[in-house]
Amino acid sequence: MSHIGGFFTLLALPWLVLSISNNNPILMSTVMACISLPHGFFILFGGALADRYSPFKVLIIARISMFFVVFSLGLIVYFNITSMVLLYIYALCIGTLSSVATPASQSILPVILPATRLGKGNSILMGTTYLAQILGPLFAGWLIWFIRSIRGIAQGQSDLISISYAFILDACLILVAICLMTSIKIVTTHNERNQNILNMVSQGLRFCWEHRNIRIVLLYLILISFFIHGPLMTVLPVLIKVKLGLSEADYGNLYAMIGIGTVIGAGLAILKTPSDKLLGVAVLICDCIAGLALYFMSYQIDIWSIALLLLIIGSCSGFITISGITWFQKRTPDIFMGRVMSILLFTIFGLVPISSALTGLLIDRLSISHVLAYSGIVIVLCSITGLIHPKIRTMGCCNKQFSAVISTSEIT
Repeated sequence: MSHIGGFFTLLALPWLVLSISNNNPILMSTVMACISLPHGFFILFGGALADRYSPFKVLIIARISMFFVVFSLGLIVYFNITSMVLLYIYALCIGTLSSVATPASQSILPVILPATRLGKGNSILMGTTYLAQILGPLFAGWLIWFIRSIRGIAQGQSDLISISYAFILDACLILVAICLMTSIKIVTTHNERNQNILNMVSQGLRFCWEHRNIRIVLLYLILISFFIHGPLMTVLPVLIKVKLGLSEADYGNLYAMIGIGTVIGAGLAILKTPSDKLLGVAVLICDCIAGLALYFMSYQIDIWSIALLLLIIGSCSGFITISGITWFQKRTPDIFMGRVMSILLFTIFGLVPISSALTGLLIDRLSISHVLAYSGIVIVLCSITGLIHPKIRTMGCCNKQFSAVISTSEIT
């Protein structure tokens, strides 16, 4: 419920900024960067908070706070008292609360399920998350389009009231999720209240750095994520609203193609999980394909071509995500699991604020086509370089230092 609601805000916020800023890509990208900035920074501490306190308590406090933030945002948009300053503040609040909630939500199952049922629980949680990636954008886009249509607002004209309904519905879905959470029974807790948060984060970072293959994978993810997640987040709403002149419903439909592709890629990874020896090659090939799709999107042929390219990017992302998380879980001791997952999320999203802001600036100076083309070319070149370099190509293989790193970290 909360994931589906989150997509209402994720789609409505950039559309709102474009509507009140005369389609200014720089303002839109900086507002979205304000969401990603705390999400990228505080997510390192989110895992430590979940380890030190109950993930359930951290999650429910974050959800209650998010309800008030999103509901008040919907009200100020409805009554047309929005300003760019307010939107920046709200974006920072949403990003901060999300950064705290995400690691806690990833750590919630072990405290509500016995160990014998974790496998089924993870499968259900993964399935509902991917389902939300499809339904959320579809519902959000069509809701804004439907409200604007029944109000008689012509296509291309801004209508803040229809956008406000998306925020209000997101708040309602969060409220439903909070009510459902009150019926959850805690089975076990693994709190570490006697540890300092900074020390816990430091130990997790030290563990990842000392393991050579984990270090290579994380550095590679930082590079690739910088050139794909930021540009895609910033370019997509500008491309759909400004360049192609499409509606909110089309925006939701196209965004949902990424979710559909993610489900396809995840299914392929589950059916055929690559071996450790071939994992690096598989990841590099998927990134190369995603880079080519981003490059060909610069031609902006038509909506169907863009949908197909987004489907390909989502499929590659889903395959890499499932294969990569499984690889990390196999190599991480239980005492470091929450912190390593936080570090993994940080490498993916940590530099998105800088990437998003830079993308908006480049769109204003160059064009959408140039930004997409250059980003795609960089990703392809990085992937080909990785395939050529043996250490990167074999980053999924275990090394001789692994057992020593594990034992040293467990002693620490």
